Amino acid sequence: MWKAGMLEPYSDWRRMWKAGMLEPYSDWRFGEGYAHDIIGDLNAGAVGWIDWNLLLDDKGGPNHIGNVCDAAVVIDAKQQMLNVHPQYYYIGHFSKFLVPGSRHVTTKVSAPKKYKPSQGPGPYGTCTGEGGLEATSALRPDGQTAVVVLNCADEDIDFKLLAGASAVKASAPRRSITTYLLPAAL
Repeated sequence: MWKAGMLEPYSDWRRMWKAGMLEPYSDWRFGEGYAHDIIGDLNAGAVGWIDWNLLLDDKGGPNHIGNVCDAAVVIDAKQQMLNVHPQYYYIGHFSKFLVPGSRHVTTKVSAPKKYKPSQGPGPYGTCTGEGGLEATSALRPDGQTAVVVLNCADEDIDFKLLAGASAVKASAPRRSITTYLLPAAL
């Protein structure tokens, strides 16, 4: 039986940050695409995920071929400012809660009929409403289980989070990422 306080959601960082977002790099689809890729890669057996362009300058570099790239953080050297992009906050759900020493736990998402559950990595950086929910889980060294849930749909999705013989009803807001920490006692 679930008790109050057993489930700690860390939900939808975008609502907290979006209000202060002033620069033009506010396309949250980039963050959703990162989360989609990370979830797919972890579920396919990857033991980590590296962002090639974590920090770039405002011209998308440096790079050796002159193409413009995006990054989780972009530095404006003239203004001496860091512009934090949506990818940064999505990466945070993994780096904060899937701590070193964590072990991947098989995660299954059963989708309602109108959604196609995501099976392994899809097209790079793609987070569409077709897949509905995507999730990955890890058993942490402290015994807690972290479950990262991504909702790529344009509507809220209610779901049950099952762990062993316990379950709780939850809801993923449209186009959101939420991380749950399940206590070691489960």
